[in-house]
Amino acid sequence: MRYATALFEGGRANEALDILREAETTMQASESPRLKLIIRHNYIRFHLDDGKPELAHQLFSDLQPRYREIEEPLIQAKTWWLNALILSALGQPSDASDLLNAAHQHFLDQKIPLEAAYIGLDRAVVLAKLGRKQEVRRLAAAALREFGARGIQRDYLAALILLRQAS
Repeated sequence: MRYATALFEGGRANEALDILREAETTMQASESPRLKLIIRHNYIRFHLDDGKPELAHQLFSDLQPRYREIEEPLIQAKTWWLNALILSALGQPSDASDLLNAAHQHFLDQKIPLEAAYIGLDRAVVLAKLGRKQEVRRLAAAALREFGARGIQRDYLAALILLRQAS
């Protein structure tokens, strides 16, 4: 998974997708349904990030039965997050904002601040589309603090840009 993510972030989307496909096909039927779901989830996310929201939406819809099989709150929150990103890319920011809010709150409640910061940043982008500048500033500032404290420069800069645009 990490290798595929590194390839994708390095601009090698097709290779990353090939790695995920290969991982999924080499898994035995008896192996972890949770791991198979995570592979598919990332596969969908890569398609979305590669500018293919319609394909991501179709794959996400096809995966719904598997999501329901895994009754883990963390998986559910990540499902809301992915669904929200797809909806936003398809031009449905209000629905996306509601799902991102639920996912964000889950990670805050579970005291997983880094994931909450990433979701908060995604929600700030969606809220900016809706013209909700005060909420954008609040979420971007929180993400800025988290990324700054961890030395995550790229995302720190993204939060800073959002914060400045909302001012």
